[in-house]
Amino acid sequence: MKKYIKKFAVLFALVVLLTPALALGQAPAPTCVGSFCKIGEKVWLPGYFSDGGVAGSSTFAELIKLIFNAVLLIVGSVATLFLVIGGFRYLTASGNEEAAEAAKKMMANAVVGLIVVIMSFAMIYIITAVLLRGRLGITG
Repeated sequence: MKKYIKKFAVLFALVVLLTPALALGQAPAPTCVGSFCKIGEKVWLPGYFSDGGVAGSSTFAELIKLIFNAVLLIVGSVATLFLVIGGFRYLTASGNEEAAEAAKKMMANAVVGLIVVIMSFAMIYIITAVLLRGRLGITG
């Protein structure tokens, strides 16, 4: 059973690591005319509305926000992986009470981890929206 979990973990890691590379590999090159740049249908002024990732961050606060979001994405992916592994262990417990309880505990901890990640993302969004823009951006 452990070799199947290892194979699944390796396959999951490859999918998670290669998906952004496939998406970014198809991005068109930006075309700039004067002070305006365009990628596809997006138009922006360089240095003001950059979509260039970490290298395109115009402030230190935006860089920190990008790093926190990347860390939360990784932690959320790991928690989801543990939820799937716990479910697999629960299904394959075959009446073994100890194994079933351990799997339930693993799934409960993974759900708590996902809740913490979602709440952390919300807190980072609110804090950075207030600090960077001075408002939440909610209209009503």
